[in-house]
Amino acid sequence: RNQSDIRTEIALPEDPVRYIDLSITSIANQGHTESGQIIVIRDITPRKLIEKKESDLRQFAEALADTAAAINSTLDLDEVLEQILENVDKVVPHDAANIALVDDLGIARFVKIRGYEAHGTDELVKSLEVVVNNIPNLKKMAATGETCLNPDTHNDPEWDHSLQGSDWIRSYLGAPIMSMGKLVGFIGLDAGKPDFFKPEHADRLHAFANQAAVAIRNAQLFSDAVQHADEMAILYEVGLAVT
Repeated sequence: RNQSDIRTEIALPEDPVRYIDLSITSIANQGHTESGQIIVIRDITPRKLIEKKESDLRQFAEALADTAAAINSTLDLDEVLEQILENVDKVVPHDAANIALVDDLGIARFVKIRGYEAHGTDELVKSLEVVVNNIPNLKKMAATGETCLNPDTHNDPEWDHSLQGSDWIRSYLGAPIMSMGKLVGFIGLDAGKPDFFKPEHADRLHAFANQAAVAIRNAQLFSDAVQHADEMAILYEVGLAVT
């Protein structure tokens, strides 16, 4: 009531949030003293939501571009995996993240992790070796090539509750890493609150995983080429010795 002649936007603390445009104009009497106010309130929630979505998409595109540049800046596989884990938080918020690579026998090993030390399970996660077809979430992602969003693990009968140290995980979001139609691994994100991840997060992680797949594929091809060159060099030295 003590303010006049202002124009501002206010976010109302509701769930879901609402936005209003507030205008206050003073009314002066003949003595030029304030005798009242005209207060105009307009609900601008639809416009603000559109603006926020556009801003989020723009930030996501920039983050994805920065991430692609970072993870493609090296051909060392270990460095590529580290860059992937460092940049995934720019795309999707989370409490903990992991990268699991899958071998030809369908066994997934968690080669890079982050955030689990806060729950005292980092060493446990690193030691895990799981058969993809034995874990419903992983099996589904491997078969469909799509992301897996689990809003509340405690109420999901398909969630594997037998994994030690996973009780704190209430929300899960995973994406398969596919290269040339072949399953390379998974990116997994965990959160301690139910309903933490949203459908838009799943879309973002899917796009991020596609970028990661290209970088991993390039690093693996480079590693294979280096190994082949080393083998050829050894054969050449053996040939010289025999000669």
